[in-house]
Amino acid sequence: MADQQQTMRAPKDSIGLSPGSGNIQAGPNAGGGEGESAVEEWAKLSEKTLADDVQNLKRLPNETINGSVFYHFQGEGEGFWQDHYGTVTPNGDDRVTITWHFNQTDIDRKGAETLIAQIMPTYKVL
Repeated sequence: MADQQQTMRAPKDSIGLSPGSGNIQAGPNAGGGEGESAVEEWAKLSEKTLADDVQNLKRLPNETINGSVFYHFQGEGEGFWQDHYGTVTPNGDDRVTITWHFNQTDIDRKGAETLIAQIMPTYKVL
């Protein structure tokens, strides 16, 4: 099975512009395993990839959202804020990443965090 990807736009502001988007990607968990140890393994692999593209990358504490443990990285690039979350499904078969990308000219870091905080709690494994 190949990775599946879906992009969602953040809500538009008062003049009709969206400050960014979230990209949800799911695919097989090639590393295998389940639970928090599988999430940690996925986080280590993701950190190596992110370090090439994101500046000021920092790992934040894991978050439990609707029973799923997510790793969380935060950083920025030239003109954008980025937050990267990842988890492994409870059965260990699949992994899910959610990458938030916001334009710094359209929203400040606090505003981006506020939008993310409203949306991430709606995540559920179906």
